[in-house]
Amino acid sequence: MLHLQYLLLDRTKDQVDHLTLPVSFHRDRSSLYHSIQEVGVITPILVRKYHEKWQIISGQGRWECGGSQVPGLEIQCSDEEALLIHVHENLARGFNPVEISRILSRLHHEFAWTLPKISAWAHQTLGLATGIKLVQDHLAILQLPEPALVWAAQENIPLRNALILLDFQSNEAIALVELCQKARWSLNKQREILALFWEIRQRDHTTIQEILQISEIQAMIQSASTSWAEELRKKIQQLKNPDSVLAYEQFTGLANRVNWPCAGSISPSPNFEQDSIQVQFSVQNPAQFAQAVDRLQKLYQEKTVDQLFDIAKGKPLDENIH
Repeated sequence: MLHLQYLLLDRTKDQVDHLTLPVSFHRDRSSLYHSIQEVGVITPILVRKYHEKWQIISGQGRWECGGSQVPGLEIQCSDEEALLIHVHENLARGFNPVEISRILSRLHHEFAWTLPKISAWAHQTLGLATGIKLVQDHLAILQLPEPALVWAAQENIPLRNALILLDFQSNEAIALVELCQKARWSLNKQREILALFWEIRQRDHTTIQEILQISEIQAMIQSASTSWAEELRKKIQQLKNPDSVLAYEQFTGLANRVNWPCAGSISPSPNFEQDSIQVQFSVQNPAQFAQAVDRLQKLYQEKTVDQLFDIAKGKPLDENIH
């Protein structure tokens, strides 16, 4: 890198390219804008002559938020050096996940860096975990539609969850992003929901839009209830494993028949990738606990427990269960 001169870039006279090199994506510049309005641009932006224009290497935000004239420092460097300088100039500020993906993509596709080289460099420079798979995942998410990328840039969806969206059509991914934004599920529940939607879509040969148009689901989404998101999550679980609904009804009937003394519930396993069930009871004292154990033993002796597990494994129901 060679320093050539300091200059004052005039917004009305100089042709400035502030978009082709910086990797900034969906960055909030409001605080920078207020700072520049108060004290001006303190640090000159880095530029180079590029196709008869001034190309910004570092300082895109300062240029966009600055006044009619912005101080600059002209340097001379190659395209690859320009990108690396841009990265190092902005390390203190940091990069969101999409910006990291854009950096790695340019190193790979424009400058032919190998994946192992990128992995080692990203670990040392950006603090990423090592591994070619992580680099490949970062490259892959750039195929997501804009709303999904914005969501990822805001770190509202982790990389591993964003990768699930790649399986869907663009309009489906956007619909799921909008749903998750509204529901505000935890990251684990978010991942569960996306995986469940994908499995239902593939099994039923349908689309996400068609699933979301189911009247019961529409009513939940439009509900003013504070619990609608959790109710919807359970509904999607039921769509994935409809037998669990029948199992719950049968379990409730059995519990009532044997005078179950405490609250009981049955649901699919929290590990939604397994066709198993979860049985939960709530007791308030040792006596209720003893009664619960006694009733549970009775259910086992009647082979009811075996039949509930058969349901979870997709085996035919025993018609004698009521």
